[in-house]
Amino acid sequence: VEGLSGGGRLDLPFTPSTSLGLEARIGTGDREPNGTASLRWGPEDRYWTLAGYHRLTGVGDWTSPFSLTSSLQNLVLGASIGEFYRATGASLGYSRTGRATRLDLTGFVERHRTVARTTDFSLAGIVRDPVVREVLAADPAETGGGRGSLRWYSGQDPRGLILTAQLLAEVATGDATYRRGVATVSASHPLFGGLAGAVEAGAGALWGDELAQKSFLLGGPYTLRGFDERAARGSSFWRGRAEVASGFAGARVGLFTDAGWAGPRDAFTLDDPLVSVGVGGSLLD
Repeated sequence: VEGLSGGGRLDLPFTPSTSLGLEARIGTGDREPNGTASLRWGPEDRYWTLAGYHRLTGVGDWTSPFSLTSSLQNLVLGASIGEFYRATGASLGYSRTGRATRLDLTGFVERHRTVARTTDFSLAGIVRDPVVREVLAADPAETGGGRGSLRWYSGQDPRGLILTAQLLAEVATGDATYRRGVATVSASHPLFGGLAGAVEAGAGALWGDELAQKSFLLGGPYTLRGFDERAARGSSFWRGRAEVASGFAGARVGLFTDAGWAGPRDAFTLDDPLVSVGVGGSLLD
């Protein structure tokens, strides 16, 4: 969508606990300017943020379409990580960080609209005909509501037990009225022979009007490795992951298996999931 995108950010501190942030960028693809203006106040561990924005926003709860990894995959293979749409609106948020938790609460009013892919260049396209998938079409809507997330962890040393949990919730009304919730838990621990093991499980559901951009997508490196990112989609989901890898966190090689299902909430089932098994690697995990 963006092609080659450039931008900048300016932070203006007024006092030790109050600052104004201005961010703008534009891409060679759709050539539509994106920008955010935000006012933040409060100490570092608990602060408020008032923001207005016109920007591309990722679909889903796990992927980051605008990360360096996704950009490189686009450049090399012509395939992004994640779906996205354009959101224009304003928000007021509160964030609090404790010793083992982080709480984020946000009230918002937004207008959503779909975007069209306008770029198809990739290095792979030089040697073969480019096959670039269209962006998931978002449902145009104006909504207002609130969203929140609670993240918890126990343990930081990769040589010991690390536990994490996350709760996500969102409610909105307007052109569409819905309620949405997600829960995930994970654990990792060293194993025998210098290996490390990790497991993760998650589930979620959407009640009310089903906007495409608020549906659950399974597939890709963050949920179902070995599958396309639209392998499963619906108003409810469950997923699980497990892997055994080399113990050095800086560069791991390991075996993994992923399983998951997504579909209509009233047809929720544990039967016939998508399953993958493979070998993978990670750097600076």
